[in-house]
Amino acid sequence: MSNIIKSPLVKSGEKVTINNSRIQRVIDNKKDNDDNQPMIDRDKLLKEAKEEAESIVSQAQAKARDILTNAEKEVANLNSQTQQKIQEVIEQGKAEGYQQGLQLGREEGLNKGVTQLQNLIINLDQKVVEFNQSLEERESEFKEDLIRLAIAISKKIIGRELKIDAELLKGIIQKTISLLDGEEEIVIRVAPSDIEILATYKEELISSNNGLERVKIVSDENIQSSGCIIETDFGGFDATIDSQLAEIEARLLEVDNDE
Repeated sequence: MSNIIKSPLVKSGEKVTINNSRIQRVIDNKKDNDDNQPMIDRDKLLKEAKEEAESIVSQAQAKARDILTNAEKEVANLNSQTQQKIQEVIEQGKAEGYQQGLQLGREEGLNKGVTQLQNLIINLDQKVVEFNQSLEERESEFKEDLIRLAIAISKKIIGRELKIDAELLKGIIQKTISLLDGEEEIVIRVAPSDIEILATYKEELISSNNGLERVKIVSDENIQSSGCIIETDFGGFDATIDSQLAEIEARLLEVDNDE
């Protein structure tokens, strides 16, 4: 019984400023909703996490547009400075040619000005190319970082609510068991801190699931509180919060990359 199958229980859920008040409202709404919902609704969590990620990504895109606008202004300013420099170089070349009083001197001054002008134009073009590349890289990094931030926020919300309401853990286990097909015996691995609480639900788990005759509860230090792995003769269901949120994160990043 070593094969671990990802359980689809939860499908929820330069500087970038994130609206803390909006995040707090998400947390408060989550607490209110969980008072009437003992089991984690995977689709709802995925939707909330995705909406929050999309909102934060939208902020990042707005920030990127601001950066691009500022860059365009800087390029325009640099063009103006370049034109001024060109004029200064030309005037300097003329002055040098005039002072020498010779045609050769004038030609050398003009050639020097033209050379400096060409170098300035080449340098300007390179700076613009480098800036555009940097902007594209930053925008991609913003999206990935903000998706991971949304997942981290969801993880904290879920973990806190599970610690407050032990009934939620029972709900997770009940729903996972309902996915099994006529198993007579299962092993439930939980964190040491949850084993005593879960033991009180053992008989209820057996009686509420047709065909289930034996339930063995095992303490596992590798499992975080409020998560579990249910093992059968045919494999296991990973119902830990970390594994479910990792699946959500992977799906959100996959959608972002497709765009």
